[in-house]
Amino acid sequence: MKANKFAIAGLALLALLVLAQPTVTVTPPALTPGGVVMITVKGRAGEKCGIEIKDPFDNTVFVKEVTLSPAGEGSASWQIPTTAGLGTYTVYVSCETSGAATAPFRVTALVGGEARKDLSSLLLTALAALTVALIVFSIVKKF
Repeated sequence: MKANKFAIAGLALLALLVLAQPTVTVTPPALTPGGVVMITVKGRAGEKCGIEIKDPFDNTVFVKEVTLSPAGEGSASWQIPTTAGLGTYTVYVSCETSGAATAPFRVTALVGGEARKDLSSLLLTALAALTVALIVFSIVKKF
């Protein structure tokens, strides 16, 4: 019977530790060099949390301490240097009482001067203009 009490107490303690962890949100989840990443932390009201970002090569590139609001929230932003390495970066958060958490984000290359540029509307416009020009040409040619 004593063993069961210890097991239940251990599970309750484990549940408290899991529930006590802060949450970290990184937006956007992918961006290019020069972009700004926003880190949002949710934990216990008034506690201090350290935020650290490490690049894909495990170098620390950003460090900041935030004090969470009465609602238990805090945030920090970091502008990615234009010379930043590409790959997955990791945000590490460590709070006084609610523990630690991590979240990743990716720094991707510019393609054609812009990240993931969508040219479909430009191509459709060009195709429509070419079609109209061919129709006008064929009408003019008949006269």
